[in-house]
Amino acid sequence: SVSCYLSGRRNFGRRTAEKWGSEFGFNVSWLLTGEGSMFADSPDGLAAEVYDNQAEFVVENSTGAKFYKRGNKLYMTVKLVPFAAYARFIEPTDMIEAERDEWEDVTFEVPSVVHGQYYAFQVKGDSMDNGMRDSFEEGDRVLVRRLNRQYWTDNVRFHEHPYWIVVTKNSILLKQMTNQNKEDGTFTFHSLNPSVEYSDFTLRIDDINSLFYVLKKKAKEISF
Repeated sequence: SVSCYLSGRRNFGRRTAEKWGSEFGFNVSWLLTGEGSMFADSPDGLAAEVYDNQAEFVVENSTGAKFYKRGNKLYMTVKLVPFAAYARFIEPTDMIEAERDEWEDVTFEVPSVVHGQYYAFQVKGDSMDNGMRDSFEEGDRVLVRRLNRQYWTDNVRFHEHPYWIVVTKNSILLKQMTNQNKEDGTFTFHSLNPSVEYSDFTLRIDDINSLFYVLKKKAKEISF
């Protein structure tokens, strides 16, 4: 049986994968899908891309993002914010609640070492899912960079970076920014899901605590 699993002649089922995970410490998701870390206890939560002897640590930037080189590819490991980014309509009565107790590490392939404040958020909800490849499903993780408030009154480059994490007093949202009105100090946000319940809305700068623009998406792992 082991020979068949290792040669690929037999695929892991959920029950067998869980037994191997319990007995040998393998990551069950990795056994089923080939994605993520091979072992459940990989150091510092590093992904499989940087958790082996082929990965070379390069540098850590001033805000804590770590860079690793593996072959001719460069990877950046950032902290996953324990609060989900909701892909839904803004609710003024919402209360922000943590999804996890700890800040985990998430790894993304990047073209170069960069500076600035980078984080990852996990998507929750379906307002940004229109079934197309560039939309966002619940469980996806996004790499974002914080835009300092001093730049909000200038021309925010939302045509170059259309998708944003918007933090208000009561909500953390993932939306598409479609307009900036510098005269009245507002931003307009749009949902990709065409359902009528997800209408566009406008927020004043004073009602926004933080803005992060999305650089990259990491699709959710699929379990069988």
